Amino acid sequence: MADPIVLTAETVFAGLLKPAGDTRDPGVTVREVAVPQIASVIARGPIPSLFDGPKRTMRDGTEYLGIGPGKWLAFGAIAPDIASSASVIDQSGGYGVLEISGRDAVATLEKGFGIDLHPREFAPDAVAVTTVAHMGVILWRGENDAWRVAVFRSNAASFWRWLETSAAVFGMRIVAY
Repeated sequence: MADPIVLTAETVFAGLLKPAGDTRDPGVTVREVAVPQIASVIARGPIPSLFDGPKRTMRDGTEYLGIGPGKWLAFGAIAPDIASSASVIDQSGGYGVLEISGRDAVATLEKGFGIDLHPREFAPDAVAVTTVAHMGVILWRGENDAWRVAVFRSNAASFWRWLETSAAVFGMRIVAY
C-alpha cells in the first residue's frame, strides 16, 4: 500500500531567502511577511472609508493599498460594509510580500525602482504600482519606515535574485517571521 500524499503550504519565498554580502553589520534586513488573506477590492460605487488614490489605509486591522481608481489590494479580512460596495477577488495565493528595512534599504531599492523614494516625495503610507527589473510590483511604506513589496508568486525567484544582488554590497540579513 502506498503512503498517503501529504500537502503542505509553502510561502512564496520559501527556500529562496538567504543572507547576502557581509552580514556582520548588514545595511539591509529582509523578512517575508505572512499574509493569510489577500484580495483585490474593486468598488462598485464610492467607498468613503478608503482613500481613493496611491495610499495605504488601515481599517479594522486590514491594510488597503490604493492601486488604481476605485481599486485596492487588501491584506486581511474585508469589512462587511466594504464588501457590500465592491467586488472582492481572492488573491491569497498570488502574491508574496517582503519587508525591507535598514540604513541602506532605500539605496538598495533605488537600484531598480524608477521612482523617487525620498520621504518628501514618497511619504509614509505612500503606494506605487511600478516595475523593477521588468517585473510588476507594488511598493509601499509601512510601519517604522519599513518598505514592503508585493510580488506576483511567479516572479518571486527573479525578484529575490534582483534584491539579493542589489543588497549584497551593503550586507543583507534575513529575519524569520
